[in-house]
Amino acid sequence: LLLGKATAPLPAALRAIHSGSREVEVVVRKSAPTDRALLPLKIADRIWFTVPMIANSYRAYAFALSNCPPGVGALLKAALAECLDQSAAFGFLSGRHDPSAGAVVDSNEGVPFTTVRVEHALPEGAEHSEELLYRLADIRPSAEVAAGRAPLATATLALFSDGGAVLAVSASHAVLDGEALMRFVSEWV
Repeated sequence: LLLGKATAPLPAALRAIHSGSREVEVVVRKSAPTDRALLPLKIADRIWFTVPMIANSYRAYAFALSNCPPGVGALLKAALAECLDQSAAFGFLSGRHDPSAGAVVDSNEGVPFTTVRVEHALPEGAEHSEELLYRLADIRPSAEVAAGRAPLATATLALFSDGGAVLAVSASHAVLDGEALMRFVSEWV
């Protein structure tokens, strides 16, 4: 990924994100229907959904991109669908947790992908700003994820007025730790 040269001060960009217009959320799914297979979790993985410190935490990462081509959102959505289709390691992210089965159900309910248009330039240091990351990250309530009523992962693309962008990806720590999240994004993008 190309880290862009940013020109705007971060606080002004954060205010712009807060007032940015969110497009309708799109749910990215695998291209073919799934058989709703159960992907059993190991005992240690099952425990992660019950330990408040882990179950209530999310891992999130942001990537700053400069000089994005027109249609970068559509390209990223298509690449995410392809990754969910073809990845043996990460295809389960389109499913939901089933606490009664102690498994993730390959339900193909998808990964929510939201686009935000920001009428501001990409801020300097965007790729290192935790405040920017958590303002963009679509972090769902952990109790909803553990109960299977919310997605395991989400993505938000912020498109800045100067052609820069930030892709924020978050996932329940119960299914992906920081290293696994980085591998997922590397495989996707």
